[in-house]
Amino acid sequence: MLKLGLNRLITFLNAINIYLVLPLLVLIVLSDIMLRFFINSPIVWAHEVSGLLLICLFFLAIPYCIQSKQLLHVDIAYNVMGRKQRLCANFLSQLLILGFSVLLVCQGYLGVIDSLSYDGRAYTVNIPYWPFYGLITFVGLICAGQSLLELLTQFTSDSLENDSVVSKMGSDHL
Repeated sequence: MLKLGLNRLITFLNAINIYLVLPLLVLIVLSDIMLRFFINSPIVWAHEVSGLLLICLFFLAIPYCIQSKQLLHVDIAYNVMGRKQRLCANFLSQLLILGFSVLLVCQGYLGVIDSLSYDGRAYTVNIPYWPFYGLITFVGLICAGQSLLELLTQFTSDSLENDSVVSKMGSDHL
């Protein structure tokens, strides 16, 4: 039940990324290029807002990459591993994701506190920084939850049966 709710939240965040953040980023960058090229008058705030949108794009994509198992791993090495080695590799990768997530939560939280204390804002447009630090904290919590659920799943059931690499190879390589 918890995993289903987390998956729905991640799918919703990915939809925000695809249908809102990315088109807005493309629109701002293209508008800035066109205005700079044709009338030699770029949008003053375009660079800074584009950077903030890139932060959103990147951090909103992390949970979806974890969910769809699109993380970087060496297929050649993973394909020749035995069952126990894969379990160990999956366990270690989930521990690394958990550690990274804890760092995201800590740094995001400190950023929220700091930007609220000093009223941190963008220079060219009046956008506060604390929501972006809040997004980093939120994504860190989601990734930590994903990692913990994966670790629990790995110990309670045979999670390699659901692994796309294993299902493509068949059981003769296990």
